[in-house]
Amino acid sequence: MKAKKQMTIDDLAVVVQKGFQGVDHKFQDIESKMATKDMLENLATKDMLENLATKDMLDDLAMMTQKGFQYIESKMATKDMLAVVVESIDLVRQDVRDIKITLGPLVRTVASLDTDMQHLTVRVARLEQKGGLVKK
Repeated sequence: MKAKKQMTIDDLAVVVQKGFQGVDHKFQDIESKMATKDMLENLATKDMLENLATKDMLDDLAMMTQKGFQYIESKMATKDMLAVVVESIDLVRQDVRDIKITLGPLVRTVASLDTDMQHLTVRVARLEQKGGLVKK
């Protein structure tokens, strides 16, 4: 087994110095990307900032926003209202189903009666011709 080399103060100083050099190198890159005072000078002046919203203006805005939300909330349907609507839709759905069930046989009956009526119309026309009631 190899004995560990003990670190001396000089060794520690070298390690610390390399660490600081690495940090310095990283900060040089960051500093090159940072804005300078001259660059920021024309960004916003004290006069410009004074024209921004005041506390009273923000309080008024907060009140208007709260009233807007309260108005919207007052117009929103409640769970009870939605339950009534869902119940009504279910009743309509059941009624439509009942109509569909009833309508099928009625359509067939009407079609059958229509066919019978056409046959009877033809027969009556022949009888009228045979009986001399209608000219040919």
